[in-house]
Amino acid sequence: MDYSYQRKNPLLRILFVIIMAAVICCSKENNHKLTKEIVSLESQIDSLKLALKIHEIVTKPDESIVLDVSAPKTYQKLNSTTGTFLVSLLDIQPYLDWYKLIINIGNPSSADYRGLKCHVKWGPAWNDKIDSYESWTSKIKEKDISFAEELTSGYWNKINLVLSPATSNDLGYVELSITTDAVRLLVAQ
Repeated sequence: MDYSYQRKNPLLRILFVIIMAAVICCSKENNHKLTKEIVSLESQIDSLKLALKIHEIVTKPDESIVLDVSAPKTYQKLNSTTGTFLVSLLDIQPYLDWYKLIINIGNPSSADYRGLKCHVKWGPAWNDKIDSYESWTSKIKEKDISFAEELTSGYWNKINLVLSPATSNDLGYVELSITTDAVRLLVAQ
């Protein structure tokens, strides 16, 4: 391109500089707007992920429960593939870098259950003002704990769940689900 006209006419040169400054300024404003829109969309995505998690919990009611460590001794209904149980958090005991949760599992049925496996997730409570959903879920720890004890029919059956490693901050969210692999019923005579 021939820019020789800019050297000959200083007004055209000034106009060219003004137009270029306007283009640069507009692109900065557009970048700022786009950045704000991206942040807004990321926030909406986090909200949708949380809504999806809530939907999963609602459509699969009672297959897992979230224990409220601030309200021990209350119970919740928990369904498994083999039966329905009542779960109550009795006590929380801190140790060096872990916590022991003492849990009562009530077996309201007339069947005894064996092969109890607890799937536990724990971590900090989610604060959408501080963490994105992905960031929060990356802090969640989980493990399976198996028990040899039988869940006796008609009784509260006490178990200990050891959460390690865990700090007091990691007890903001504790989710529990259970499975059993054997059911024992009396045989009619």
